[in-house]
Amino acid sequence: MAAKITGAGQSKSWKAHKTRVRSIFTEFRDAQKSLIGDMDISGVDLSPPHEAVLTDQRLYHYFAGWLVKVYRIPEGRRGAGEHLAPNSAVNYLSSFINEVKALFFSSSRVETVRFLQCLDANSNSKAARWFENLRRQTKRQLMELIVDTDKEMDQSAPYIYQHEIERLLKAYTSEQALEAAAAERRLCLLTTWQLVGRGGEASHISMRDLGIDTYFGGVVVRLYQNKVVSF
Repeated sequence: MAAKITGAGQSKSWKAHKTRVRSIFTEFRDAQKSLIGDMDISGVDLSPPHEAVLTDQRLYHYFAGWLVKVYRIPEGRRGAGEHLAPNSAVNYLSSFINEVKALFFSSSRVETVRFLQCLDANSNSKAARWFENLRRQTKRQLMELIVDTDKEMDQSAPYIYQHEIERLLKAYTSEQALEAAAAERRLCLLTTWQLVGRGGEASHISMRDLGIDTYFGGVVVRLYQNKVVSF
């Protein structure tokens, strides 16, 4: 029997994630009672007849707004009844648009080709800038909602100061540690420190979000990561 491997995700967790993303979009669609603005989204799903709607930026303005203002984590899942974490909401948006891309990747429709450029992180197209701004605003508004709740934010992690990092970096610049691997460790150490110990957050940073703190001599970036105190 011939075996086949493709570039599409095949793990159970990835398939479950895609199913969940589609389910959330269906919940959003059904909550709109067919019309959002002047768009008719009745029956819209991931299928070719709905190409024009699925590649319309306005759809994702409403989808993002619904994820921020209306959607709550369902019963039976951790955080039930609460807002989505900022990065989770953005992940749902990106995942759904990736599903749209997989469906219409070969489309010759000009509007579709332009829309799908939004997923190209290295592009300076209008679509890419639009989606970057949509992600930023989604994260920012969700973080503001979470901060405005009565839950106390977790501030328990100890601070690591610049002079401590400098001592560690100095150790990696000794004669015994000048190989390429040491340089990579220095970069990882600096990046992780700047990201408050959460190296995975680097995937959510863009150049437009970066700034320079001239007083402390470091990079400043806003991280949309909520963590409330648990008892």
